[in-house]
Amino acid sequence: MKIHCKKCGTPHEEGSRTYITIEGNIYVGENGGIIGNNFPLPLPEDTKARKFTIDEVNRTHFCVSCFIEEFLSLQRELIREAEAGYAHEIKTLRGGT
Repeated sequence: MKIHCKKCGTPHEEGSRTYITIEGNIYVGENGGIIGNNFPLPLPEDTKARKFTIDEVNRTHFCVSCFIEEFLSLQRELIREAEAGYAHEIKTLRGGT
């Protein structure tokens, strides 16, 4: 069976060491799944947290290089957000809005 990279679509032999599998999500802080988004959404009738079975959790596959690219992209985004927040704090401290 072939495993396909989510980003570029390259096929990989199942069980080979040429791809990375994410089962569940990768998070940044508490802001939710950044890479993966593999947990099922709650059903409308679910009023409290429910447990998921392993069969309900999806997997995401990436080539090793595509996975690294995703992380580097995420890193750049987080740095931009941090710099924007820092600039806003400095401006506020100086009396600006």
